[in-house]
Amino acid sequence: MACSFWWSAFAMNLNELAKNTHHYDFFETVRYIQKQWRAADEVHWIGTDSLPSKELVRFKTSQHLGVPSHSVENVHIGPYLIRSHKRVKLQTALFGLTGVNGVLPKHYSELVMQRIKNKDTAMAEFYDLFNHRVLSLFFRAWEKYRVPVAYENKPNGQRKTLDDVMHAFAGGSTSLEAYYGGLFANKIRNAKSLQNILEDLSGSVVSVKQFVGRWLSLREEEQTRLAGRLQPEGQYAALGMGATIGKKVWDTSSAIDIEFHVDSMEKARALLPGMKLFMAVKRISERYLPAGMKVRWRMTAQYGDLPSAVLGNRSPGLGQGAGLQVRSQRLTEQTTITIA
Repeated sequence: MACSFWWSAFAMNLNELAKNTHHYDFFETVRYIQKQWRAADEVHWIGTDSLPSKELVRFKTSQHLGVPSHSVENVHIGPYLIRSHKRVKLQTALFGLTGVNGVLPKHYSELVMQRIKNKDTAMAEFYDLFNHRVLSLFFRAWEKYRVPVAYENKPNGQRKTLDDVMHAFAGGSTSLEAYYGGLFANKIRNAKSLQNILEDLSGSVVSVKQFVGRWLSLREEEQTRLAGRLQPEGQYAALGMGATIGKKVWDTSSAIDIEFHVDSMEKARALLPGMKLFMAVKRISERYLPAGMKVRWRMTAQYGDLPSAVLGNRSPGLGQGAGLQVRSQRLTEQTTITIA
């Protein structure tokens, strides 16, 4: 019911919310009210162990036996609670001790209505002490099993349980790893998942070229030696079993190329060495790839989107994302540079 109207609630204040209660259901109304003062330390959210006088929302049950048209029948903006935070009284027919959905026998509701008619609200106020607590816990139960709501409604400074769960799945400790936890949790790390992460993070088209290969140096004890007096059987001297020639070997599985295809000057400048975005991209890739994997970073962009190398310390040097000035006729041509 509330989903089609929910996002429009963020554009209104509490007074407008009180005038349009029929647009929102009980849970989203309470969620919106608490969201307004998420950073306030002096006030407390509902359903906690704080004093009721410090809670932002006070629940009351509608005392009638008619068919309720909406889950929230009335929102009253009360006086200031603490500093600039107003207290909200929310009247609902969702359930309670008395009323149309009351759990007590019907004659209790009729007695309360008769007392209210005689301008005596003591009995209704007494029942609302229990109604408030029950509705508060009901909202907390709804919140508990809706992960986004439970995550956003944790008090500031309090560690969120979901953070620990996501970090455990991702195997990392940063918020960026938790955000991409679904891909990090996969035991099989693949180029497509890495490409999806980098494209989402950079906002550019990314291509990952595998099996680029690189030369690896062999330590002296890893090199092939023929049989001799000190080593009668030689060292790694069996053909087809580990024998090599020279001090280096070509490894095709320990290096990849990652290339960004940018379409604007802002994206090109943000992916230059030392920039915040490039450092974030590099860190997340290092966490995703195996420890021994070497990455060559490249970027394809128009000449006009890349900075030109100039004398001084304010420009990136050659080989770090800058190039020599080209003629104006070539500014729209594509070029590929190595950025790291």
